[in-house]
Amino acid sequence: MEYDDDLSISSYESTATSGASDDVHCFRNQIRVVNEITSAAALQMCSYLHIVLLLCHLVPLWTNRNPKKRKRQPNMHRNRSSVIEFIHTWSDDMFKRQFRLARPDFFLLEQAIFENMSKKGYDLKKHYASATNSSGSPITLELRLYVTLRILSGASYLDMIWYGVEIRSVPVIFWKTICDIDEAIDNINFPIDPTEIMQLVDNWAAKRKDRHGFTTNMGTGLALDGFVIEILKPDAKDLNGQEVVCFRNRKGFWGLISQLACDTNAKVRFVQTDWPGATNDISCFRGTQLFNMLKNKELPN
Repeated sequence: MEYDDDLSISSYESTATSGASDDVHCFRNQIRVVNEITSAAALQMCSYLHIVLLLCHLVPLWTNRNPKKRKRQPNMHRNRSSVIEFIHTWSDDMFKRQFRLARPDFFLLEQAIFENMSKKGYDLKKHYASATNSSGSPITLELRLYVTLRILSGASYLDMIWYGVEIRSVPVIFWKTICDIDEAIDNINFPIDPTEIMQLVDNWAAKRKDRHGFTTNMGTGLALDGFVIEILKPDAKDLNGQEVVCFRNRKGFWGLISQLACDTNAKVRFVQTDWPGATNDISCFRGTQLFNMLKNKELPN
C-alpha cells in the first residue's frame, strides 16, 4: 500500500510539472507574437514620421517659391518696306533675271491674286495693323510673291533672309502663295481651235528660223517632257490598288511622274500628273488627253 501511495503522488507531481511547463511555453509564444507586432508597428510608425518630416520640409519651400515664367522672345522688328523699295530700283532686265517674270506681268499677277483674296473676305487694313504691331512691318502680298518666285527661280530658302522674312517662315509663305496663285489664275490650257494651234506651229517655226537661219522640226507646236516629283513613301490609302514599289523611281526615291508641254514662249500649255514614279515617259504620254487627240486625229495636219 505504501508503494502504491508513493507512485500515485509522484505521478501527480509529474503531471502538475508538465502542465506548468506547457503554460510557460504558451505564454512565451504570446509574448513573442506581441513583440513582433509591436516592432512592425514601430517600423511603420517611423516610416510615417519620415514622410511627415519630409512634407514639413517641402511644403514651405513650395509655398515660398518664386516661379520664373519663361518670357516670350520678342519679335524682331524688320523694315520690309526697304526691301521692296530696293527691288523697285532694279532694272527690268535684272528683275526678270531674278524672278523669271517681266515686271508688268508680275504686277498683273499680284492684282489677280489680290482680287481673288478680296472676294474671300481678306481685310488688308486689319492685316497691316496686326503685322505692324507684331514685327514692325507686314509681309505683303508683293513680298510673298518675290520670295516664292525667287525660290521657283532656283534660289535656296536660306537666301530669303535677305528679303526680311524668318527662315522658318519661308515654307509657309511659299506654300500659301502657291495656293493663292493656283486659285487666282487658270491659264494652263491647250488651244482647241485649229487657228490657234497653227499659230503655235508658226511661232515655233519662226523661233527656229530666227535662231538657226532656217526652219527645223516642221509641224512642231509644243515641247513636251516628263519629270519626277519626289514625294514621301505612299500610305496604303494613297495606293489605289497599286503596289507601293510602283512609286519608287529608278533613281531610288519615291515619286510621281508629271508630263508637261510648253509653247515657243515657254508658256505651259499642258500638264498632267497621274502616274507612279516607276512609269516610263512613253507609257505616261499614251495616257494623256493630248495623245488621244493625236491618235483620234483631232489636231490639224
